This record gives sequence, structure tokens and C-alpha cells, in this order.
Amino acid sequence: MALLNFRVDAGDVVLRDHLSKASRNATYTSSVIQNQLMDILSKQVRQHIIDIVKVAKWFCIIADEVTHVSNKEILSLVVRYCEPDSLPCEDLVGFFQCNEGITGRQLANMILTHLQSFGLDLSYLRGQAYDGAGNMSWSIRDANTLRHAITSTDFISSFVITKSSLQYLHSLTGSSTDIIHAVKEIETITSTIQNIRDNIDTYHDELFPEIKQVCDTAGTVPSTPRTRARQTHRSNTPASSPSEYYLHTISIPLIDHLLSELKSRFSSHQSVALLGLCIVPSAMLVLPVPEFLTHSFQLADKYKDDLLSPNSFASERECWKVKWQRFAEEHGTTSLPSDLATALQQVSSMYPNITVLQQIFSTLPVTTCSAERSFISLKRTKTPFHSTMTTERLTGLSLLHIHKDIQIDVEGVIDEFSLANPRRMQVADILTD
Repeated sequence: MALLNFRVDAGDVVLRDHLSKASRNATYTSSVIQNQLMDILSKQVRQHIIDIVKVAKWFCIIADEVTHVSNKEILSLVVRYCEPDSLPCEDLVGFFQCNEGITGRQLANMILTHLQSFGLDLSYLRGQAYDGAGNMSWSIRDANTLRHAITSTDFISSFVITKSSLQYLHSLTGSSTDIIHAVKEIETITSTIQNIRDNIDTYHDELFPEIKQVCDTAGTVPSTPRTRARQTHRSNTPASSPSEYYLHTISIPLIDHLLSELKSRFSSHQSVALLGLCIVPSAMLVLPVPEFLTHSFQLADKYKDDLLSPNSFASERECWKVKWQRFAEEHGTTSLPSDLATALQQVSSMYPNITVLQQIFSTLPVTTCSAERSFISLKRTKTPFHSTMTTERLTGLSLLHIHKDIQIDVEGVIDEFSLANPRRMQVADILTD
């Protein structure tokens, strides 16, 4: 209502007359009407995204779940797709309440149900990315307890060390990052973090002055937890100073965990990415011929149902390779496309199978960052002051907020709103069409 009154104050005479002269049960400002309009708007935004996905044909899903302020599990569902001559896109299609539970089977059934309700053909689903860490949720009600927690040396040390360690993963969080580029980056990142682990004492010594600086700002003296003869809740880590204590309790475990997760999470990506190297010009020309042929045959076999002309793939592959060999001779190897996005923009209609493979590989997800970023919108919308908001309204507001660039068909919204239920207000002659 505040927005409507603001518009009236701005000089909207029609709206002013409607709100002042219409009967109280015909002003169309109730929460029910708002939810109906919000539902129509969100469906229009979602349908716009789904229509683009259908044009792109192949797609992947990214999902993550979180417990929001109402202590209910909410699933964020994102679709990743890549149109020809375009960069990969990751778009939120909605938040959905996990009423049936949060086990793998229950979440899978819910995701499949929603994808089918959107009209997406699951035979074109080529990849999935999930993160199961959303069950870990907590709340602190007392402000003094919160202040004590965030100004403790434990928290400050964890924050500074984690922030410094996670900055190495920043290059993987972009929505346009393709799987081949990601695997190349993973090798570099893993080597860098392994080098940090090998020189962990030096790395930690460089961070501890920052920890002390933050402690000084917070009015905290760097210290270690007290030790006891019988410790039941945590181990007594031997240390002669706070720096040594947090080296053994935070820095070393965190770096070891990062290395372990990088190796386990991206091990399956490597085998897929190796096959895709034979269609990326910069990598294709340096592959040994036997390896190039083996990868290309495996690639054609893996995606044979998607290729437009499987029988001509071998000849098309050779033409593709010769094209870039000549390009390298004229412009140098440094000018060769080194990622799928660049290569996809330079492929022509003469290479239909190569185009399909590049589009599919561009669609494969790398991380779940887009789903996690959508929770920022969720937290802004569903605050403790709006904890009873329904999931449908939450989805509508979030979709409109995140996809501000999508143009709303106002006439279409009015038509659908008019046809949904009989209205006392006469909206043009839509009921007689």
C-alpha cells in the first residue's frame, strides 16, 4: 500500500480515484489479490526463462537447500543452459518447500516433478550439481551472545584464515565458467594450495598479524582456550603461543580439507573434460594424434544420440582440426581459442556436430554457487518480520528481484488475472473475447 500511495502522491489520478471511490471490497489491494498477481508475474518470468532453455535444447540443473527463518527446508532450483553464439547462463526458476523430506530420493522426485511441470524435456538434461551442506543451520537469539561469539579469538582466527584460503577458489564461481576451463583452473589451484600446505608455517605467520589487527579492533587479546586434565568436549592441542595453537587447530585442518575436497569433487569432472579437449582449438593441436583420435571417438560415442549427423563426425573433426592448424600458422598459437565460450562463438554451420558438442560441454555445471547466491535474495525477502510468507509469494518476489532485466507483459498479466476468476471490476472487454 505504501507504494500505491507513493504513486498517488506522484500524480496518478486514475489510481487515486480508484482507491478513493471504489467500494472497499473492490479496491483489489488485499493480500489474496496481491498473491494472485504475484503468482501470475512469477509464472511469466519463469516461462520466459523456460522458453529460452527450450531453444537452447540442452540444460543442466543446480540445486541447494537451506533452512530459512521459518525453520523450514527450502530448495533453490537453478537451470544452466547455453544458447549458440552465447555464454552459458544460470537462472533461478524458483524456491520450493521440501514438504516430503530432504533425503536424496525425496529431493530428486521433487526436482523431477517441477521440471516436468515446467514443460522441460528431461531427455535433454545433461548434468546436475548439488550441495548437501544446507542442513547445518543455527540461530543466536541473544545479541550479547552473538557479540561475544564474533569477537572471540576463535572466530576472528577462523574468519581471517578461511577468507584468505577461499580467495584461491574465486575463479571457479562465475556462472559462465565451463567445465574444461574449470579443470585447468583446478590443477593450478590445487598446486597452489599444495604449495601453501608444504609451507604452512610461513603462510600462517603471514596471516597472524592480520588476526592480531582484527583482535585489536574488536578489543580482544589473542589467546588460546584453557587446558584441563580431563577434556571431554575438545582435545588439548599442545601449543606454546596463540599463533601455534591456531596453526594446528585451524590453518592445517582447513588447508587439508580444501585439498581433499578439490580432489574428490572434481575427480569425475576430469574424465569428462579430457574428452572435451579434442574440440577446443588450443588443446586439440597439442594433443598427440593417438590421444586425439581416442578422445574424439569416445566423445562421439558418449553423445551419439545428440549429434545431428554421427556418421560425418570423423570427417568434420578432421576439417575442424585442419582449420585451426592453418589459423595457428597465420596468427600464432597464442591467438587460438582456449575455452569453449570463445570457440563456440567462432564455429560455423559447417560444423554442426562440433557445435552440438561445444554447446553441451558449455552447459555442464562446475559449482553450485548460483543456487547459493540465490539465498541472499531469500534472506532479504523472508526476514523475521515476514516469517509467515508463503513459498509461492517468496518465489514470486525473488524471481522479480533477481530477473529485473526480464520485461513484464503488463497486458498479458491483466488478461490472465481477469480470466482467472470473475471480477467485479470491468477490465476492458476481456470476458467477452
